[in-house]
Order: sequence, then C-alpha cells, then structure tokens
Amino acid sequence: MIAERDGRPIGFVSFFRGYAGWRGKPMGIVHALYVLPEARRSGAAQALMAGVARIALERDWIRIELFVEDGRPALSFYERIGMRDLHHRHLRLEGDALERLALDGLDVA
Repeated sequence: MIAERDGRPIGFVSFFRGYAGWRGKPMGIVHALYVLPEARRSGAAQALMAGVARIALERDWIRIELFVEDGRPALSFYERIGMRDLHHRHLRLEGDALERLALDGLDVA
C-alpha cells in the first residue's frame, strides 16, 4: 500500500498473510513500513497501518504482527496505535486494538 500527499508518494507498507498455527487462523505480517523523513508525524504511518488493519478484518485475519529492531524510535509509534510488545521487539495488534485502528484511518485524506 502506498501513501500519497498531493499526488506524490510519501510512504508505503508491505505485508503478507501468515498463519497462527496454534490458533488455527490466518494473520497479517508487516514486512516493512516506511515514510519519507519530511512526511513523518503527518499521520501517514498511522493511515497505512489502519489500512492493513482494515484488510486484516475484511480477510478475517486474527492479528497483525511485526518485528522492530532494538533502539528504533518506531517502537513508541507502534505501541501508541495499540500494538503490544511481546518482547524481543515482536509486536502484535489484535482484538479491540485492531478494530480501533481500522476505524481510525477512515478520516485520513
């Protein structure tokens, strides 16, 4: 998915379907989220993640997961949108937090 502002790409998110074996359900795995430095803190990253959350709900995925390298400032962003740190920078978005984020991005232009 690509975020644009004034017809110009400013960020993207790539993700794919995985499988939560012990739960017996599909899930989404975010491979990469990137926003140009000059467009950060503009809501683009949240809109991109909200788009992934909406797709997850539409496809009946149980959750979204991703990994963040230690010491990355993005960790606080992910926690603000409702992801839980499962330790070792393994984060998960599910349940009410997944639904809240999916609805949150509907107003972003």
